[in-house]
Amino acid sequence: MTLTESVEMENYNNTGGSIEQDWEPPTGKEMHKSLFRKDLSGGGPYPAVYKGGTDLVPLGRNYPSHANPRVIFISSRIPAAEVLVDAVLFGCIPIVYEFEGTTLVSLYERLDEALQGRHAKSIGLFVDGEPGEANLVKGHTLKLQSLVRPDIREFFERLCNNTMPPNLGGHVDLFLPLGSTDAGMEVILQLGILTGMQFSSPTGIVGQYGHVQSEWLATPENGPPPTLYFNMDKLLAWASMADLVQEALRVTYKLLRTYFSNAHRDLCSQLTGQLVFDVLDLGDLKRFQDVIYTIREGLVAMQVDEITKPLEFLGRYLLDRASGKKTVHPTAGRALEGGGDAAGTVGMETLSLTNRPEKVENDTMLQSAFKPVSTVALQDHPDKRTQVAHELLSSEVRYCKLLQAMRDVFVIPLRNALSSNKAIISAPNIQDIFGNALQLLELSKELVEDVKGRISEWGPHQCLGDVFFKFTIKLKAYSNYFNNYDQSLRCIEKCIEQTPGFRTYVRRYSKTPQMKMLSLQEILLAPTRRITEYITLLWELHHKTTPDHPDREDITSAIANFRKLEEYIKELKVKSERDRRLIALQKRILRCPMLLEANRFLIREEVFAHLRPAKDEVQPELRIYHHIQNLGFFLFNDALVVTVFTTKHFPFERCVQENHNFFASISLNRIQVSDIPDSKFVKNAFKMVTPKRKWICAAETYELKFSWITALEDAIQAAIELE
Repeated sequence: MTLTESVEMENYNNTGGSIEQDWEPPTGKEMHKSLFRKDLSGGGPYPAVYKGGTDLVPLGRNYPSHANPRVIFISSRIPAAEVLVDAVLFGCIPIVYEFEGTTLVSLYERLDEALQGRHAKSIGLFVDGEPGEANLVKGHTLKLQSLVRPDIREFFERLCNNTMPPNLGGHVDLFLPLGSTDAGMEVILQLGILTGMQFSSPTGIVGQYGHVQSEWLATPENGPPPTLYFNMDKLLAWASMADLVQEALRVTYKLLRTYFSNAHRDLCSQLTGQLVFDVLDLGDLKRFQDVIYTIREGLVAMQVDEITKPLEFLGRYLLDRASGKKTVHPTAGRALEGGGDAAGTVGMETLSLTNRPEKVENDTMLQSAFKPVSTVALQDHPDKRTQVAHELLSSEVRYCKLLQAMRDVFVIPLRNALSSNKAIISAPNIQDIFGNALQLLELSKELVEDVKGRISEWGPHQCLGDVFFKFTIKLKAYSNYFNNYDQSLRCIEKCIEQTPGFRTYVRRYSKTPQMKMLSLQEILLAPTRRITEYITLLWELHHKTTPDHPDREDITSAIANFRKLEEYIKELKVKSERDRRLIALQKRILRCPMLLEANRFLIREEVFAHLRPAKDEVQPELRIYHHIQNLGFFLFNDALVVTVFTTKHFPFERCVQENHNFFASISLNRIQVSDIPDSKFVKNAFKMVTPKRKWICAAETYELKFSWITALEDAIQAAIELE
């Protein structure tokens, strides 16, 4: 039975037509074979473990006896840092450190200990950071403004003193894309002037951690910097894993964002309350409401990483507020009131309080040695479009090679097996899985040739926009690919499940060097990300193209066409997420009718207390209510599903299992909702009435009741208008 049929039954059957049949759980084997795995507790060359203090110390990797080894610093802020350590080449010394528990002094002390009086052939810094910045350790960010700080300058001076001179091949490599922004280029230029050392970084703009494979500002004779420190196959495997970790973190943050923001607000309120209660009497609290709110705002503002003197900052903050100055960004106050993410919303005005030099004479001395190149000079550089043009080509070549790897490893062998009467999977399955992707490969090969031809004759007036505008005319192939993307994945799953030969083939060749250390499904995901990369790179090219350049108009048109496709991809993604959510919900609700029907999506779900008045004839304000049970309400765009909500606790654990048993389903256009005023005996109550049923429910808070009634009324109004 579908949900639509259940709603129709509710509408036309007699009262009491709710489903009361006993639910029988699915039968099956109660016992399963245990899965035995090899005990790894006594062995396995783990690359890094915690050993005292807060630093990660590599174990089981003896320092090589090379006279001039290479050294790579790896921050714990890098996802899967332990996996990255295992990719380090023999002869290169990895130094893995904790971001929050390490100082710059301890970093170069560890460098001295590792080198033991030798000079490094080169030193790499694998850290994270925002565009134009590098997060070295907690409270120390490398950026143009921080180069005047003595600790930052001393760190890089000592780093370069332990490196061979540039004329002997010494250099420092920064494994984050500083070279992709004007601010980052200024930082690298000033570091070179300050230390006399050659600095290099990747110039890639797109990709979370794939930028390490892009072109570098300076490439030594031995090869690109990543090949000097890492095994490239293992580095590609790490990059794939890092992208997966970052995606998981984004999903986790989205799910826990409300909890963390509420916990943060509660902690600030608790600290504020402790301060107030320590110095004030209870009777004075009403006179100090503004003080309490201002202190709480100040505590939130202190979450900025640059705040190193919290008492001084809080004092200045209160003085500025008393004088009417605004020291925080307006969104910080809204984040406090609305429960949003307050951390990170403090304005740049607060940063200026902690970045003031403590001594005027030091400021004068630093200004004489530090002369930053202006941003205008970099913008007028004749090669400012060249970098983006080369990345458009290099990233397209990498994308084309990914699709070629899929063709060479999977499509060609599977077709050869089919033609030799030793088929692994059928021809229709091959077409369903790879047919649309092969069309994208041909388009990518044509684009590579067109862009390569333009770059071979590159000059200040050369154009690329018309090439990409011509390419956007053929985006129908991408639309077909995305329309059949879900079908391709389902076909892969079906063939893996039903065909042992294909299952073995996929297991053998997935995440191998021939497949660029990616699985088949990950390569099929590449076209989705490539559309976003096109927009990012073309927008960067548009930004660096003068308004009177003949290429400007075509670039704008190409970006507009790519954005239309990106919006279409987002719509497909939203639809897919809604369907997955309905399927998961179907499994959660016992005896639930089929939820997955056309154009249905879940708006919100809540659990409320189900109340029943003791006596209906009593006046409403004196009426006493009994709590009968808890009901779950699942609001869809066309119906409301009601369940009986129960919980089950397990012995010796805090784990709680939540159960929903289907109770009723009602069409939205047959529901009336009304508020029940608060009284001495009931709070936050409301009533929902249908022609056959009536529910009196109570929410935990007034805000929850108000938001639920609002959402329900909006859904009812939309359903009525749709009819």
